Amino acid sequence: MKTIQNLPLVLMRGLRFAWACVVAFGDYFLRILFRGRSSDQAHLARWCQRTSQRFLGVLNVTYEYSGTVPKDGVVVCNHLSYLDILVLAATSPMTFVAKYQVKFWPVFGWFALLSRTLFLRRECKSHAKELSNQFARVVDSDVLLTLFPEGTSTNGSIVKPFHSTLFQSVAKNGWQSTPAWLRYSMADGSVEEEICYIDDMTFLPHFLNLLACDAVHAQLVYGAPAPSGLNRKELARYLHNQVCRIAAEHSGIEPLSNPQVEWRQLPELNPG
Repeated sequence: MKTIQNLPLVLMRGLRFAWACVVAFGDYFLRILFRGRSSDQAHLARWCQRTSQRFLGVLNVTYEYSGTVPKDGVVVCNHLSYLDILVLAATSPMTFVAKYQVKFWPVFGWFALLSRTLFLRRECKSHAKELSNQFARVVDSDVLLTLFPEGTSTNGSIVKPFHSTLFQSVAKNGWQSTPAWLRYSMADGSVEEEICYIDDMTFLPHFLNLLACDAVHAQLVYGAPAPSGLNRKELARYLHNQVCRIAAEHSGIEPLSNPQVEWRQLPELNPG
């Protein structure tokens, strides 16, 4: 772990991160709470964007994105780390669906609660269907709703199959669905061990180690929206395939196309 080796850096960044939290909560009080906007999803999403940009700066995470950032609908992305939310939110005002346990994380949990993140109980299969009924509140506010339908974070070597239950409301309402792919790189260290949040990792030690890391770079690529008229299972398979294709195109790693759920595109599902 780099935490002990780079203790002065950890302390300095920790103080800067604490100050960024103070600024974020002050921003929330003055622009959101004081003006009676705590139920306004659009203003909350913009607050989330400003806060994410501050946090990334403190954590020395630079980011770039390519492709067309959608203006409405749903974004579907692979999932590697809690940093994913900061990187995605920094590019556009968004509201996220996150696992229920995030609600109890220090700082990030408060941040998620204040921005009205939708929390999913993954252990309860029926909860995904219940939660999808709340998606309209976000989409109808002209705020992007972002999903991580793999159901867990990975080390980036594959894109796991997408769970289709979350796409029930998306398909029913015909909302635009845009695939996105995200990866990280760092000059010194292991992305899998120090950036990705997987397996039995614990948040606080992982975050303290992140404070000790040198510069981290995030690459985010938006693809073309999915064609209309797909049911939830077709939409899940199509978007999974598109994320895999983007990954293969930008990383050159063939195994990212998961052979277990290989997409066989049907003629009637071709865009246009």
